[in-house]
Amino acid sequence: MFDVPSSLDDLWLTKFPDARPDEPLSVELLAPPEHRIEPDNVRALLAATELRGSCRLKYQSMTSTEASERVVCPHTVVKASGRYHVRAFDFSRKRFIDFSLSRVLVSDSLPDHAPLPATLDDDWHKTVEVEFVPHPRLSPTQRSTIAREYGMKQGLSVIAVRRAMLFYLLDEMRLLKAIRGQDADLADVPVWVKNSKHIRDALASMEGDN
Repeated sequence: MFDVPSSLDDLWLTKFPDARPDEPLSVELLAPPEHRIEPDNVRALLAATELRGSCRLKYQSMTSTEASERVVCPHTVVKASGRYHVRAFDFSRKRFIDFSLSRVLVSDSLPDHAPLPATLDDDWHKTVEVEFVPHPRLSPTQRSTIAREYGMKQGLSVIAVRRAMLFYLLDEMRLLKAIRGQDADLADVPVWVKNSKHIRDALASMEGDN
């Protein structure tokens, strides 16, 4: 089963040669609650993403008590942190931000509204290198184990990520709160970010009201 480098997500689909074909492999997959998306609510938004057009949204942000109307020009659909969102230019805020598809209540196409080129989204096209290391609170043998677990070379793994996706990477790694507070003890995983100050500054430069 393990004759070539692969992930267990691939390997668990492969059975041993002498395994009974009618016996399923003992694997349990956890299914967390889904972020439900109503197809009719996002149909125009997804069409605008593919056609590079503009559309009008009725959107419920988690920073506002009431839904608001937005005119946006989307360019990419992204799945991160267990949900789908679109990267789009918000004409009222005059900047590119993320919109969760599950929070779109209505979307309507605006064929006569001039779109904005995706090439202007600097945070999407620029990358940030995140330097992951074993957490400093670990013992030497624990650090060695974590380095192997995360495929680190000489105790370091450098991940290049779009600057616009930095929030989601840190969120999925359960490091977001720790990086914001520059407190390694808040990290909920046995890894830390070596260049944490640089990453915090990059994160702070992009965060705002979605």
